[in-house]
Order: sequence, then structure tokens, then C-alpha cells
Amino acid sequence: MSLQGLPDFQRPSHGPSYVIFHPYENAGSFVVASTQLEVATTPAGRPDFLLEFVRGVAPGIPPAPYVRLDFRVIAPFAAGDALAWLRERHPDATVVPPVLSGGFLRLQPAADTGDLPAELRAPMALAGNGLGIMRYAIRMGPAAGSAVAAALEGGVTGVMAWAEMALTGVAPRVPIQILFSPAALLGELARLAPEPDTPVITRDRWSSISPRTRPTCR
Repeated sequence: MSLQGLPDFQRPSHGPSYVIFHPYENAGSFVVASTQLEVATTPAGRPDFLLEFVRGVAPGIPPAPYVRLDFRVIAPFAAGDALAWLRERHPDATVVPPVLSGGFLRLQPAADTGDLPAELRAPMALAGNGLGIMRYAIRMGPAAGSAVAAALEGGVTGVMAWAEMALTGVAPRVPIQILFSPAALLGELARLAPEPDTPVITRDRWSSISPRTRPTCR
């Protein structure tokens, strides 16, 4: 698999609300990843957010009371600002949004504003569609639902959302170079192989070789 063009996590540039990742080996578009989340909107322009309290028709009749919290979040794509900054340094630069394969979202209280029930603090898996939009859906108890309702109504409980998203890219590298002689390395491998005429070493065979006798690079 070629890594060319993937986001290079070793070369980030930070903007006011986004991070720019250079394409690996300078081939392809720059990836602009937002550092903020917003509640998505419906086609009618309303927030795509649902907090629903469900109760039976009478006490003691199923279902037991519960609350359904269901909303979508979106990472804004600051294409204009990022591209303007990049074009000053790379005239031919193009930008694309990140392809998020999923992640986790957790709710937590804002500083010094109270506490949240444990079920709201638990990380919730986000289902992504590859377009930067993630859905959060959870079924919780009435106490947790009341805490969210109080936050929405401007009560004493402040709630903030924190997301950890999965993005495929090239990890930072150690600033070293390894130089070796192919002929010398092949000779060492042939010496360690079960069949010297066919110097193939399997992973299991390599693991069984003592580190003291493995070939080293100088």
C-alpha cells in the first residue's frame, strides 16, 4: 500500500480553528481538519438534535421511563481561510476535508459548573459517513436526561462535548537514517535461514532467533 498523499502527521500547521496536514511526499492535497464541532442542521435549517423523554401510559406499565438523546455533529471545513494561508506559501496548493472513519464522543461538565451522571461521561462510538458528519445516539435514564435538559435550558449544569476522531495518515518519524549493504545483509539472512540456498526467514523463525545473533545495521 502506498502512503503517498496521506496526511503527514509530522508536518502540521495550526490555524485558529483547524489543523493543516501536508500530503506525504508532497503529492496531493493538503488536509484541513477542524478542531471544533457543531450540531448539524436538518434540510429545514433546524438543529438536528433530539432529546426525547419516553414514559408508559401509566406508572407500572412498560416501558420503564427512559430518555433518548440523538443528534448529529459536523466538523466545519475552513477551506477558504486555510487555502488563503497555504497559497501564500504553496501557490498551487489545494485542500480537502479529512476522511473520518469513526471515533468517540464524550460529554463532560464545563469547569466549575457541576457534575454529570456516569452514563453521560462514558465514551459513545460515533458512526461516520465519510463526509465529516457523525451521529451520536444513546438511551439513558431520566436523571441523565434531566441533566442534559437543564444544560439546554441554561440551568446550573454546563455541558461540553469532546470528540476523538480516527483519521488515517502517516505517523511522525524518528529523525534518523539507516544505511546498510544489501549484499552483506543477504549474506547474514542466508546464514540464519533454514535453507541457505533459499534464504527465506518467516516471522516465527525470526522471533526464535536470539537478539544477540540477529544481523545488525552499522
